Amino acid sequence: MNTPLKPHPAPDPVYERAVFTSEEFETLVAKGAFAGLGRFELREGIIYRMNAQHAPHARAKMELAMALRAAFTAAPDYEVVIEGSVRFEGGFSPEPDILVWRVGEAPKSFPGDRVCLIVEVSDSTLADDLGAKRDLYARAGLPEYWVADLNARVIHQFADPVEGAYRKAAQAVFGANVASLSQPALVSDTAGLARL
Repeated sequence: MNTPLKPHPAPDPVYERAVFTSEEFETLVAKGAFAGLGRFELREGIIYRMNAQHAPHARAKMELAMALRAAFTAAPDYEVVIEGSVRFEGGFSPEPDILVWRVGEAPKSFPGDRVCLIVEVSDSTLADDLGAKRDLYARAGLPEYWVADLNARVIHQFADPVEGAYRKAAQAVFGANVASLSQPALVSDTAGLARL
């Protein structure tokens, strides 16, 4: 008696997550892989799509950038940039809202070791900006990191990264003069934020 052959069960699928280096991510960007798809950043080798920026976010970003530009006029070796890609080691290439860097050669992305301050403007992404993203910046050795919290109307400041964590923290309300924690002579007048 012939018995029908039973199909051999297929093995369970194995899913692997692609992990990219900063160089590979830059190549994808340069080749137009994300053209017209929005903004992306690389974290620990994984590519993430970034949220859309609505009017409150965009306006706060512009006000903070202007305040930082005014503060850094006393330091002509530094430049304030909006939405520039930064290249840290270890598969971390964020595109922060604002960065301040010591001017030098930047072939594609701003070199992480020349960036002295990064600012993220936050409303719906606050938990991430004060959690995982802050930890990534600290591990990357970023000297100072600010989060402009649109809901609480405060700027959270972090500085002095040691062993993957910031040792200094402070808060300033929108409208205050905000001194850098790592360069106290640099003070930003955030009166424009108080008017938003």
